[in-house]
Amino acid sequence: MRASCRPECQDGIMLVAPRPGVNRENLLKTLQSVCTDVYNLRDGGGAARNAYERLLAYVEWTSAAVRMLGNQVSDGDLDRLVLTERYQLLAGLAGTMTSTEQPVQRVVNGLVSLELDERVADFEAAIKALQSQIARWSVYGHYVVPDTSFYVHHKDKLEQVDFGPLIDVWQSEVTVLVPIVIVDELDRLKESKEKLVRWRAGYTLAVLGPLARGCCGPCTTTAWGRRARAGWSGAERGHD
Repeated sequence: MRASCRPECQDGIMLVAPRPGVNRENLLKTLQSVCTDVYNLRDGGGAARNAYERLLAYVEWTSAAVRMLGNQVSDGDLDRLVLTERYQLLAGLAGTMTSTEQPVQRVVNGLVSLELDERVADFEAAIKALQSQIARWSVYGHYVVPDTSFYVHHKDKLEQVDFGPLIDVWQSEVTVLVPIVIVDELDRLKESKEKLVRWRAGYTLAVLGPLARGCCGPCTTTAWGRRARAGWSGAERGHD
């Protein structure tokens, strides 16, 4: 079995997970708008004249970004994209900074510049990853989501299952989706009192594991069966 991740996953780029009910296209437009704002701020937009004014402009951008994204992405995504640890430091400085001495101005300017560079990079990466996800999952295809009992009790073990005939598909490829809840249930079943259930659960996880290793989002594999591939969705854990 051979697994492959999208290029943006290989460097650990985080794929933004929309909140339930959020339209991905609308989220993409919001990310692009927020990214444009921080890009302009980084490159001198707003005509901030000194370090303190740049600092205030950055804090104002974070407030606007939270208002725009807060009801569309998880708290975890918001922390990674906007409310970073450096933001906490700079927000504290915004309320206490009084010195106009050149060394102090230089340090604050440097911190703001570093944070703006990273915000631009993270937003551009999030936009690229979301665009890739939208393109991938907008394509027509045949998808199945086997429940836990299928992996444990089906007469064929996972690598021997031909999913096509099970859903009356004979010529097209079938994509098997694996939600993280299924993985969690299989993990618990490794402690089952039934020997076969324990073995099937452990075996299935051993097959699925390499598909997700090193991926931050859904990954595609050349997988088992004649025309099947696996769409791994386990990386959504930990976004909240």
